[in-house]
Parts: sequence; C-alpha cells; structure tokens
Amino acid sequence: IIIENLSKRKLLSIKIGEIKKELGFGIYDSEREKQLKLFYKNLSHKFDLDPKFVMDIFNLIIKNSRNVQSTK
Repeated sequence: IIIENLSKRKLLSIKIGEIKKELGFGIYDSEREKQLKLFYKNLSHKFDLDPKFVMDIFNLIIKNSRNVQSTK
C-alpha cells in the first residue's frame, strides 16, 4: 500500500508540476510546505508517532516530488 501510494503521488506530482509551469509558478512553495509540516506534525501526535520520524519521511517525499516536478 505504501509503495502504491508513493507511485500515485508521483503521478500527481507530475500533473501538479505541469500546472505550475503553465501558470508560471515555481516548484517550491514555502508557505504550503509550512502548512503541510504543521499538519503532519499534528497528525503524528494524533497517531502517537515520533514527530521527527514523520517529518523525516515527509521531507523525503517532498524532495522526491520536487525532483519529479523539476524534470518534467
């Protein structure tokens, strides 16, 4: 399930990257990432997970999404 969801996220990242390019937006949106980090931090507490662990995973996923968007 995790691998399937990462694959789905990759496809969505490609589409989002195309839309950002069409609209003239950059790949990196610091405000959006700040919102997501807060969301995942809160979610980690809700499910009794180590916030650092969750943020490490989140940061890897975001890095991959940026890489995918910058190559398309």
